[in-house]
Formats: sequence, structure tokens, C-alpha cells
Amino acid sequence: MDTMTIIAILAASVAAQILGGLWYSQSVFGKMWTKEMKFTKAKLAKVDMKTPIVVMFLTNIVTATILWWLQLATSAGTIGKALSLGLAVWIGFTATVQLGGVLWEMKTLKWYAINAGHSLVSLLLMSAILFYL
Repeated sequence: MDTMTIIAILAASVAAQILGGLWYSQSVFGKMWTKEMKFTKAKLAKVDMKTPIVVMFLTNIVTATILWWLQLATSAGTIGKALSLGLAVWIGFTATVQLGGVLWEMKTLKWYAINAGHSLVSLLLMSAILFYL
């Protein structure tokens, strides 16, 4: 893995982290997501966000690395192919696994749409960054 690949993976990871911060902010989907999770202001006030933010960044690095490897392995030589790969990963793994939250954990379809939507946009964003860098 060369320096440019590492930079691309880190850029994709940072972009996904920023997207998550915006997606779940109170001005976008945060209020709805908080309601769907049945979180109270008191419960949220007790949460130390440092660990989840660091762990999420590390998972973004893993995801970006796997997307990079898949782009390489499948010879995704156009932006369309790179985005199709991100979409396929989302459909085949993320969207299907997250649906378990609705089926087994009694989560709502609104919860699913917020989380699955974030995953889709994140994977597409990472795929594009990895392709262009």
C-alpha cells in the first residue's frame, strides 16, 4: 500500500466521520434518530462521546480499506463502477444486516431509514473519494 492509498483511505475515513456528524446532528436527522432510539436528554447528557467517536473513526478506516481493496480486486476503473461497488456492498451487507434491527430488536422503519440511509451515503462517498484519490 503506497502513500497515496493511505492518504485516500484517511480522506475517505475523515469524510465519512464528518458525514456522520452532520447526518446525526440535531439540524438533520438527530432529533428523529434520538426519538426513535427513545433517548432522553438526561440519558444523552451522561454519554461520553470520545470513545464512540474514536471507535467509529477506526471502523471508517476499516471500511475504507476494504472498499479500496474491493475496487482494486474488481478493477473498478470508472466512477460508475466504483459507486456501483459501494451500492452493492450496501445492499448485500449493510442494508440487509441493519434490517435485523427492525425484525428482531423492534426498531422502527424510520430508525432503519435514518441508519441505512447514512450507511448508503457514507459508502458512496468513500467509494468516490477512493476512486478519485
